[in-house]
Amino acid sequence: MKYDDLSQEQQRFARWLHEKMPQLLPLFDFNKRALKCDKIDSILMWSNDCERIMANFIMSVWTGSDDFDFDLFDACKKLDRENIKIIRDWLLDPIWP
Repeated sequence: MKYDDLSQEQQRFARWLHEKMPQLLPLFDFNKRALKCDKIDSILMWSNDCERIMANFIMSVWTGSDDFDFDLFDACKKLDRENIKIIRDWLLDPIWP
């Protein structure tokens, strides 16, 4: 995927999301550099707990805010090793789009 119109950190985020959590790509409009706010509820309605936690995590990373109620302790209790690794790897090398 090409993300030529994005900043370097936004490109890095888009590639990271594409590689690690492609099922959550529909939450973003990278052409507009934005969350698809009108789609969030409908997308998350059909998501399981794990997908909702990870969606809240990536939306918080994208916006740099706590508006999505991501809770690290809740995530650690409920997520599988693969998703915890995604978060841990991000903590070691954060992306701030």
